[in-house]
Amino acid sequence: MVYLLMSIQSIKSRFLASFPVIGPHADIEADLMLAGKKPITWVFVAPDEARFDDPRMQRQHEGRKRLDKAVEEGRLIAIDVEQRYDEHPEYVGVYRHYAQPENEEKLKQVVAFNKQAFNGRDVSQVELDKDMGHYLGYRRRDIFFFNNVINAPLLPEGLRDVIIRFNAPCQQALGEKLLAEVKKSLDTTAKKSTKFTIGENKAPRETPPQIKKSTNNKKTPSP
Repeated sequence: MVYLLMSIQSIKSRFLASFPVIGPHADIEADLMLAGKKPITWVFVAPDEARFDDPRMQRQHEGRKRLDKAVEEGRLIAIDVEQRYDEHPEYVGVYRHYAQPENEEKLKQVVAFNKQAFNGRDVSQVELDKDMGHYLGYRRRDIFFFNNVINAPLLPEGLRDVIIRFNAPCQQALGEKLLAEVKKSLDTTAKKSTKFTIGENKAPRETPPQIKKSTNNKKTPSP
């Protein structure tokens, strides 16, 4: 009986995750970036000691610190974008943009665009090759749903709120699916690493094998 209920729940989750969602990577950006399953993201930079009452803000903050560590280790690259406010010129907000190393040129494009967008300037001066969602690793269905449904200029505000509310379970299901894929990927990597280590211990070589470091770390796919 328990197995049947788990199977039904699994089918339900897969079904919900197949629908287009709003913010497909919300709250799990750091996990996806660190697993190589998201090409680019950006996070607001607050002081490391900051604490937020909003759990989502706190998760993003802690995730940002994990991403910074990955940058220090050379696993990710990052560029900061400043946001200035005319009414408060003394305040400068910083959004740190992260990318997988092989996406450096795409990161520069996103940074150039957001420097304009975040500061209320004309974004037509910066041309993106694709919709921003593609740079962030979103599925095509999610991009289409956001651009043509949620962001539709003629959609009544009340109807938009209803769609967002009913879309929440789909977003949760997709997030759980992506996190499960991340865990599976990390477990597989750990097993391979363990096998390699054991193999080396059992059959030591006089000259250690030369392992070439790949320049392409991409594995698969606001923010």
